[in-house]
Amino acid sequence: MPFDSQARLFAGAGFRVYIPHYLDVTHGSPSDPIKHYAIWAQAVRDALSFIQVQTHMAHGRIALVGYSLGASVALAAAAGESRLAGVVVWSGSLPDAYVGAFDRLPPLLILHGAQDKVIPEFNARQLAKLCELKHGVCKLSIYAEEGHAFSSAGIGRADREIEAFLEGILPVEGTC
Repeated sequence: MPFDSQARLFAGAGFRVYIPHYLDVTHGSPSDPIKHYAIWAQAVRDALSFIQVQTHMAHGRIALVGYSLGASVALAAAAGESRLAGVVVWSGSLPDAYVGAFDRLPPLLILHGAQDKVIPEFNARQLAKLCELKHGVCKLSIYAEEGHAFSSAGIGRADREIEAFLEGILPVEGTC
């Protein structure tokens, strides 16, 4: 995925963009996710705390955007996290251990390819149903023609959806 170009795109739209390298806590290895979700999620929460202290960013001005494993880690990090304005889940799923971990879900944007052979579309629909059961705000976008990795056209469309979602959940600078 074009993380650098997307980071520049969203920064150019006026968002502060940080890319926490959560895999560093397991020496760069994405192996054994079930064993490592808690460690990775804590690394993301620690990064949020560091960013918040360094930038004096207020609660409710932070959103997580993750793709695939990063989306699952973002959801795990969001469990019990009150600072988040929202989470974008792109081709990811909620780790089973975190299904009951939410009293409330932050607003979610779920982007998923109907042709995804890595994480089936069912997982995205299940997450949207959980959001509904928890009375959360959730937008589910299934891209009929996309798989796990989106095409250039799909990425462009998803980027527009992400930007609109972020604009809707993040208060404008200078407001309460």
